Amino acid sequence: MKWSIVVVIALSLFAQTQTKPVVPKAGLNAATASTVSPSVTLTCNAPVGPPAATGFNFYRGTVKGGPYPTLAGNASTCSYSDTTVSYGATYFYVATAVNSVGCPTGKTCESSFSNEVQAVMPASGPIPGPPTNLTAGAVIAHNVPLNWQAPVNEVVHAYRVYRRPYNKPEWTEIVAGIKQPDYLDEPPRSAIYQYEVKANVAVGKKFVLSAASNVVQVIVP
Repeated sequence: MKWSIVVVIALSLFAQTQTKPVVPKAGLNAATASTVSPSVTLTCNAPVGPPAATGFNFYRGTVKGGPYPTLAGNASTCSYSDTTVSYGATYFYVATAVNSVGCPTGKTCESSFSNEVQAVMPASGPIPGPPTNLTAGAVIAHNVPLNWQAPVNEVVHAYRVYRRPYNKPEWTEIVAGIKQPDYLDEPPRSAIYQYEVKANVAVGKKFVLSAASNVVQVIVP
C-alpha cells in the first residue's frame, strides 16, 4: 500500500562573517514523505557566488531550538534524505553552507544555522493491504484446504489464519507463522465455519499486521 504526506517549508542560510570567505545564503526546503517507511527529504537552491558553497551540512534535533546533532556532513549537493526517522516522532532541522576554497588553516568556513524547519511524522504507517482471493477447496472428511494470494506490493514475513463458527462474532487465530499461502485445517466435525487470513508485512524495520482477507464459509460434515 503506497501513500505519501508532503509538507514544504522554506528556509534560508545566513552567512557567518567570523570566517572567510563568506558563504552566501541559500533557500532550503524540507518535505516529509512515506511509502513503506517514513523519511524526510531536504533540498535547497544552490547559493549564488562568488564565493560559492562547496558543501552543505545538515543537522537534526528533537527539541525546538536545538541542540542539533550533525545528521550529514559536507554533502556535495544541497539535498539529503533522512531515512532514520520514526513514526510518531517530531524532528527539527537546520542546515549550513560550507566553503573550503581559500579557507584559513584551522578555520571552518561554514555559514550560521538556517532558520529551523519542523517535520511531524504520522502516528503510524498505513495498514498494509490484505491477502487476496482466499478460497476453500473440497472438504474431505473434516479437512479444509485453504489457499490465498499474497498482498499486492507488500513484503510478507508470514501469514496468520483465523476461524470462527458461523454466526459467531469472535475470531480465533488457529495458526501463525505460515510461510506459504496455503493451509490445511482440521476443525471439529458437523459445523459451519468462516475463515480469514492476515499477513505480517515488513514495514521498515518492523512487522505490521495487515488488513484481513475476504471471508470464506465452509460446511464441515
